[in-house]
Amino acid sequence: MKTTAIIISFGAVVLCLISPFSFGNVFAVWDFGPSSAFYTTDPASYALPDKPTFVMTGGDIDVNGKNGVDFTDADGVFHAAGQGAAWDDVNKSGADNDAALTITMNTTGWTLLGLRWDYRSEEAVSFDIDYRLSETATWISLLNNQRITADDAFHAVTIDLSPYVVLSDQPFVQFLISDLDEGDGNNRYIFDNLQFTGVPEPATLSLLLLGTAMGLRRRPS
Repeated sequence: MKTTAIIISFGAVVLCLISPFSFGNVFAVWDFGPSSAFYTTDPASYALPDKPTFVMTGGDIDVNGKNGVDFTDADGVFHAAGQGAAWDDVNKSGADNDAALTITMNTTGWTLLGLRWDYRSEEAVSFDIDYRLSETATWISLLNNQRITADDAFHAVTIDLSPYVVLSDQPFVQFLISDLDEGDGNNRYIFDNLQFTGVPEPATLSLLLLGTAMGLRRRPS
C-alpha cells in the first residue's frame, strides 16, 4: 500500500512537471456566471493567496448584465455563456462618470504572463489600462488608447504582461481599465471571460504539486 502511494505520488509529480504549469497556467478567471438573468463579479476560480476583486464604476451599469459568450480557458476548462458584465452607456457627463473597472489581486507566488478578455462594443473604439502597486500610488500607464473593434460583435483583447516584471510576486496589484472612447448613441459595452495566466514560483509550484499528489493518493484503488 505504501509502495503504491509512493508510485502514485511520484507519477503525480512527473505529470505536473510536464503540465501547463511549466508554460503558464490560469491563476484567475472570471466568467460572470452561467445565469441568463444576472451576473456575478466573483471569480470563477483563482489560485492566489487572496480572492481577487472586480469592481465596475461609472457610466450606466446594466445591473442584470447582457448576453455573454462561451469560452474555453488556457487550462482547457469550458465556461458556458451566461450574462457578461455590461454598461448600457459607457459615457456620462464629466470624465469622472465614464465607465471604468478595477481589478485588484495579490500576485504573490506568481510570475505574470498574460491577460485577456472578450468584449462587445457598440461604439467605443479604444481603452486605456493602468496599474499600481498600492492603493495610494499614482497610476502607471500600461496601454494608452488601445484600439478595439466597435461593431457590436464579440472580439477578444489579449495583452502580454511578461515584460512588466514589477507586476509579479506582489502583495498588491491593481489594474484600471478605463477611457472607453465613445461616439454618439447609447455606447453599449459588454465585458466577459477575463483571464490571467502566469507561471508559479517554486514555492507555489511545490504546493500545487503536493495538492495534486495528495488528491491522487486519496482516490480509491
